[in-house]
Amino acid sequence: MIHMETTIHDHFLCHTKLSWKEPLLFGRESLPPTPSKDMRCYRITFGSWPCLVLATAKINPVLARTTTVEAPNDDLPSANLSNYNVTVVEGKNITLYCDTTGEPPPNVSWVLTNLVSNHESDTSKNPASLTIKNISSVDNGLWISCIAENIVGEDQASAELTVFFAPNITFIESPTPDHHWCIPFTVKGKPKPTLQWFYEGAILNESEYICTKIHVINQSEYHGCLQLDNPTHLNNGAYTLVAKNEYGEDEKQVNAHFMSVPGDGSGLIVDPDVYGMIPYLFCLQK
Repeated sequence: MIHMETTIHDHFLCHTKLSWKEPLLFGRESLPPTPSKDMRCYRITFGSWPCLVLATAKINPVLARTTTVEAPNDDLPSANLSNYNVTVVEGKNITLYCDTTGEPPPNVSWVLTNLVSNHESDTSKNPASLTIKNISSVDNGLWISCIAENIVGEDQASAELTVFFAPNITFIESPTPDHHWCIPFTVKGKPKPTLQWFYEGAILNESEYICTKIHVINQSEYHGCLQLDNPTHLNNGAYTLVAKNEYGEDEKQVNAHFMSVPGDGSGLIVDPDVYGMIPYLFCLQK
């Protein structure tokens, strides 16, 4: 127990009459565990140790009063989410709750870096809430964090947002020659879409010479191409890509022209007997 004489300028002449187990923080000083010591100290600032403080004013009788202040048991804050497996279908709404503890009661905030979907939060109650509305597939894979902070410290709870959505073929173009001929495409979808190619309206049966290759995966975005080894004029035509998952499907078509029909008087001609080895040109006479 500490008895104090004070002035109206918030300076104190302190006299301790107790045995200390831990030092008590006063302003910019930490009082040592030494009983019966007079000292002048600044406005009291409680630290992280429980104590009982008696402040007795012995000045002008009009101002004289006795105040008893019990320092709180300061506790580190904690934050816990109602759901750490946050999954939702595109276009739907979801509400997430964050329950916090700590002494003094912590301030709560939500961290929603790069979140595109409309959202609103309420941190005035415990648990705090976050509602995301009409969720966009663009937000798939983002992290949502709840932060609880008080004078003792802070805690954070995080969850990854998983958005299920129908496939979307965002890119496809005519074939380009590289090591192989390639019809490049980009497909988005969650879960991963199944891909099926059609040639001139009929299912394209893939083989070691014609097959789908995925080169880059970024979250729920897949970059790849339909790879064709040594295609001829017989492979010219319309190629259609169909992407499906349980939430829907998408399709896109592209026309491919690998070479002209032999003998039609134009383009690159390749002898069928030696195709893939030595291509050669016919010069046209006018």
